[in-house]
Amino acid sequence: MWSAIKSSAVLAGALAVAALTQPAMGIQVTITNMCEDTFKLSHLGVGVVRSADDLAPGQSVTKEIAMGTPSELFKAGTGAQATLAEITVKDGKVWYDISAIPTGEGRGPGTCSSLAECERVTGGTGFNKPMQMIPVGGGGGRCQTVTCMHKACDDAYHFPDDNSKMHDCPGNTNMQIVFCPGGPGGKTPAPTPAPTPAPTPAPTPPPTTVTPSPSPSPTPSPSPAPTTGAPTNEEGVIGGGSGSRGDQTFLRSANSRGSTEEPSAGIATDAPSTDAPVFNAPGAPEKAVNANTKSSQKSSTGAEVYILSVLGGVGMVAAAAIFVVRKKQQQLEALEQKSPRPTTTVASAIMLTTPKDTVMKIHTCYFCSGPVYPGHGITFVRNDSKIFRFCRSKCHKNFNRKRNPRKVRWTKAFRKAAGKEMALDTTFDFEKQRNRAVKYDRELMGATIHAMERVQQIKEKREQQFFKNRMKNNKAMQKQRDLKELEQNIELIQPAAAALKEKAQLNVASSKEKNATQENGASSMILDQ
Repeated sequence: MWSAIKSSAVLAGALAVAALTQPAMGIQVTITNMCEDTFKLSHLGVGVVRSADDLAPGQSVTKEIAMGTPSELFKAGTGAQATLAEITVKDGKVWYDISAIPTGEGRGPGTCSSLAECERVTGGTGFNKPMQMIPVGGGGGRCQTVTCMHKACDDAYHFPDDNSKMHDCPGNTNMQIVFCPGGPGGKTPAPTPAPTPAPTPAPTPPPTTVTPSPSPSPTPSPSPAPTTGAPTNEEGVIGGGSGSRGDQTFLRSANSRGSTEEPSAGIATDAPSTDAPVFNAPGAPEKAVNANTKSSQKSSTGAEVYILSVLGGVGMVAAAAIFVVRKKQQQLEALEQKSPRPTTTVASAIMLTTPKDTVMKIHTCYFCSGPVYPGHGITFVRNDSKIFRFCRSKCHKNFNRKRNPRKVRWTKAFRKAAGKEMALDTTFDFEKQRNRAVKYDRELMGATIHAMERVQQIKEKREQQFFKNRMKNNKAMQKQRDLKELEQNIELIQPAAAALKEKAQLNVASSKEKNATQENGASSMILDQ
């Protein structure tokens, strides 16, 4: 028994390790309603409505998003004017944002560049309920919680190119979407006081039997005797014990419970009725019951009315079902994604490509081909509406000077033209000839190869001659450099005796000059005397 338990534990641990080491195939998105009311949660894919479920206050639902899904939308309600939660799981990351771009009835925002402009263009709004998106287990960098409590919140998209509001997390990060964060949804309501019981009505007393004065016997009707039934809530009493028909007393039937279900209980009807006396068996006291009965024609009319009422009810139910189905279809057709692109059948598949193409529009500098990030650089719009973007003022100044980018060495166009880039310069396309077959000529091919060899020889010979002419004065220049080095460092190579000898020679020369000076002075003094 213990061995079986140990083997089960080992197997469970192995399964847990395998589950932890298995690569993630998608994420889970938990949507919670913290609002006061119940709304319909719409889950949209690319051109398809995945689900539309009712979400009660405090209720949560979990959705699965597979890896590689381009764009998934979650919103409260089925209309286009709603706050959107956009999630894309692709390339090992989870891209998410809140969109509050205004939309109108069948009209998108177009190319508006601000919230006020989009509201003016569409005449609508893009916000219906507060929303918060929380990455579960993520944090740091762009993986942060985003919250939108009003239509002009800082964390939501307000126009199509508002790309700084996009966030991303690692590919295994689950997401949580909360509608009306901090709202009262799901909290325990205040206790409701018990309702006061209704007073019990007093029982209705039974009908009092009234014995009126005798009346003459009615003349029997020549019509056939109708079928009469003695209802349980009707009673007939005959006063007196003579048993003659002249002593019959008729009593209006009354419902002891106060019910109005029987139409014969004091209710006037259009159908003809007969008052036929009903006699008891022989030997018993004679009693008669005033039975207000309907004719056979009225019985058949009641059946027809019953059938017609049933058919009418079925028709009303069918009409209500058709109305509900059409209403639902109109609501589903009204589910349109917020995008400036046309909502046609062909374009429906590319309407929600925000994480792929418009995560961050990085333009290219017209002069140096460098990246121009949002909010940086210089933009120049020519009179013909052509847009020129520059990454820095240096490129803008060179453009104003009408310099050719292919002639400036620090541009990518120059590197392409010089063959220093993997990409080819587009100017080479103009030099291409039409792709046509060339007839092979053996003599022409041989002459071409011989000419190529001769050209290479001439090129090498000219290079050698150029180098020789350049190095012609190299020996004289090298000799001057050597002499200068010797003069500067002569003490390193001459012996010490040579230095002493040179010093002695200098002393002798200086003494001779001194003696000559003295002799010249003495001779001048003699001449003066």
